[in-house]
Amino acid sequence: VYVPSVFDVGNFRNLLPNLILELIDFMLQRMKLQKFIEIVQRCGLHPSTPIMLAVSGGVDSISLCILARQYFKKLFAVTIDHSLRPESYQEAQHVKQILANLSISHKIISCSWNDEVNLHKIQELARLKRYKLLSEECHKQNIKYLLTGHHLNDQIETFIFRLSCKSGIDGLSCMKISQNIRLDFPPITLIRPMLSFQKVQLQKLCHQHGVQWIEDPTNKSLIYKRNQIRQGLQTLQDDENNVSMTSLAEKSIQSFQDTTAILRKRVANHIQASCEINDDWIFISAHLNKLLDEEDYVVKRTLSNLCQRVGGQAYPPLSKSVKKLHVQLKKILTIDIANADTNKELHANSIAGCMVFCLNDSKRKYMAKYESTSTVVVIICRQPQKLSMIPLLNNVNLWWDNRFLINRISKDNGSNDSHNLYVRHMQLSDFSLIKLSMNYSLQSQAHFRCRFGLPVIVNTNRQIISIPHFNYEDTSHFQSQSTKIYIKPYLKHIL
Repeated sequence: VYVPSVFDVGNFRNLLPNLILELIDFMLQRMKLQKFIEIVQRCGLHPSTPIMLAVSGGVDSISLCILARQYFKKLFAVTIDHSLRPESYQEAQHVKQILANLSISHKIISCSWNDEVNLHKIQELARLKRYKLLSEECHKQNIKYLLTGHHLNDQIETFIFRLSCKSGIDGLSCMKISQNIRLDFPPITLIRPMLSFQKVQLQKLCHQHGVQWIEDPTNKSLIYKRNQIRQGLQTLQDDENNVSMTSLAEKSIQSFQDTTAILRKRVANHIQASCEINDDWIFISAHLNKLLDEEDYVVKRTLSNLCQRVGGQAYPPLSKSVKKLHVQLKKILTIDIANADTNKELHANSIAGCMVFCLNDSKRKYMAKYESTSTVVVIICRQPQKLSMIPLLNNVNLWWDNRFLINRISKDNGSNDSHNLYVRHMQLSDFSLIKLSMNYSLQSQAHFRCRFGLPVIVNTNRQIISIPHFNYEDTSHFQSQSTKIYIKPYLKHIL
């Protein structure tokens, strides 16, 4: 039997603290990985799910890569080079090398800027361009899920920033772990699995794996308000043991998120009870008294939700605009409806790309159900848009106006000008054509304003080829070109 010498025992005692520390580090790494796995599993992700990683090279996105590679089998990382700093190209190349060492496929996409650079809004512009490019790359790679490295410190900064801007409940709910991005079709799902990790934890994770990250110098510039907030919070958040600030902020954000979820459910129930949704044309009709028959804050959120979706907007309308609309609609209820002209508009207002108007529908033409004795109807539809022609390419899905998916299938792939088709909004001058349509009598019950949000297909000479919603087609074109136009509206799945 081997008996250790005094020298061996002393050696063992010296090594023991290091062994304990290594064991603790190992256990902490496993805990972080397990926490990461639990979060992505709650989002419905599995090891075989194809995943795109947004990687800037900072400690957050590098930590994301370290954890993701231990769970997912199909990873594809993308770095957006914003081309706003001379060193950004070299930094992107450095990221490429880091990910090569982690055995993760990687692509660099460089931004091109025209006259859109505004130094006062550069961070917002860069963010919008970044997500637009990431969304496009997801579709190219046939990937539905995009993961980012936003962490708890980012969440707290967002909370303080929005609090200083007097944001409402939605704004103070801050970033969600999972949400859809509707910059293209189909929408991709953005997942932020690191929101419960502190930055100092991510720094330790990178050190434990021997991976160096990149520090973006613009994050220290006090020109930007968010950076000012970051530096102010730095001393409180650098210490992992100082949980008072992070715990307080987390609880506050969670409270706002819970409140938002409750309100969202009440709004969905109110929409279902008071509104008729035309899924094909994408407009909303409602009895005004039923729409307003709820607590004011629920009604205002309902109006905001409906206007955002019908208008195809990425963000809800300004709260002051919604409040003004709400006040105007309440005044309509005081009007002597009996003496108001039938079908005459009692009010019209534009908001968030929508036209909101009320009329006395005494002939009961614009609502399918008349459970209410009131004949005042409010309709929310797309606002008439400036004339712009968007190319409709063969066999390519067009996500048009953030509301319709349009696809053109042509057997003839020629490049002649006569084959070039475009999509634009309907105009008043188009109405004479739709009266010739066999579908006109069926669709004429919808108010004429609702037509302005519909797509019209034209050729290079601006000749109308098709008005899909009225089944109008230029038969000579479709017979000669063997072309089919498919259109699908998207509203019901969002509300």
